[in-house]
Amino acid sequence: MHESIRLLCDLIEAPPQEQIILQSLIEEYGFHNFWDQLEEEEFSDDLKNKLQAVKKILNALELGPSPERSESDGPRLP
Repeated sequence: MHESIRLLCDLIEAPPQEQIILQSLIEEYGFHNFWDQLEEEEFSDDLKNKLQAVKKILNALELGPSPERSESDGPRLP
């Protein structure tokens, strides 16, 4: 899990202080519940926006391919 936390912090370019907060929240709630708690935490607007973007991407990946996907998006996976 620590590798996933590090990758998330690198992706969103979280400052060291916020990395520590993110790590403790993810360790406390787990990744799945962390996203549910996100709205209740006090992060900078910039960090909150970046985390929301990651959350949207993860949700889209969980839902699978969209019916609007074009062939130029690449092959569809079964």
